[in-house]
Amino acid sequence: MARRVDRRSAVLYHLMSANCWLGLSMEALSSAFVAFAAFASVGFAISGSLTAGAAGLVVTNAIMVTGLLAGGVQTATQLEVEMNAVERIRGVSEEATPEVQTLRLMGGSFEDDDSDDEGTSSPPEWPDAELEASADALTSKEELEMDA
Repeated sequence: MARRVDRRSAVLYHLMSANCWLGLSMEALSSAFVAFAAFASVGFAISGSLTAGAAGLVVTNAIMVTGLLAGGVQTATQLEVEMNAVERIRGVSEEATPEVQTLRLMGGSFEDDDSDDEGTSSPPEWPDAELEASADALTSKEELEMDA
């Protein structure tokens, strides 16, 4: 189990590094855009074709637009990552037969399973329970009632 945690941590580290790199590059691009807008508005203000208030408005709007673009790129990237995860889960679930899915849910293992887990059973101190799924609730015991 520790190896799986290490692999998951390594993947998350790379994902977070790529996300930080994307954010940094978007911030650099945004800074260049705002600097261009600022220098252009100062140039137009000096020539007299733009008032100082309008120049300030141009720079403020440039900052807002670049922030929105950076947020849009981050959101699109996160959506792509999540859709890839859904696609992988769907692919794995379509390949597995119902017997294999039931065995995996029950914590069973396979002879040809190449995972490096020491064991997939739950610790002995955990209670034995069955899960029941209804249309709108998931409970582990009949005594427990879900507040709707």
